[in-house]
Amino acid sequence: MFMTLLFYVLPIIARKICQSFRCTSYDMGDEDPLSLLIADVSIDCQTDEYWAMFFFACLMVLVYPIGTPMCLLFMLFKHRKRLNPPMPDDLNEVELHLHMKKVAEDRREDEVLKADPISVFAFMYKPWFWGFEVYDMAKRLMLVSGGAAGGSVRWAAGQGQAWWAVQLLGSVSYDPTSTLP
Repeated sequence: MFMTLLFYVLPIIARKICQSFRCTSYDMGDEDPLSLLIADVSIDCQTDEYWAMFFFACLMVLVYPIGTPMCLLFMLFKHRKRLNPPMPDDLNEVELHLHMKKVAEDRREDEVLKADPISVFAFMYKPWFWGFEVYDMAKRLMLVSGGAAGGSVRWAAGQGQAWWAVQLLGSVSYDPTSTLP
């Protein structure tokens, strides 16, 4: 339940964290330029208060946007042999399709996997794509957080188009869900 909730709020948390890194400078004429945090212009980016927040945000990047997908990957990795059991080499296309359906059904009935709620993140994919949710989570985090971390709107849009192209090509050649019941 906790991981499912975190799955939904993680992009929002990651965006807020990444907004802590974007400052903009204002020309003050003869004085030194004023550097303010874009997300909260009451915070001067040259103060100790900002630098404390900056280092805390760096720590939180390790905990949430990087740590959560890695935690999910490690939690799924311990079940990888149950999520992706060995497959016979001599199957034709029809037999492979039937085998994948059988494996998907068996995974849902596996008592060890049923006891660990994290396995739900792998059930929606073919057995050999058991870690695909981590890729999908990282993709969404990049799309949501990329522009907030310091890139311009144009950079974020270009990044979004690049991820869209990668996803389109990946889904054409590697459909992670096509043989599930």
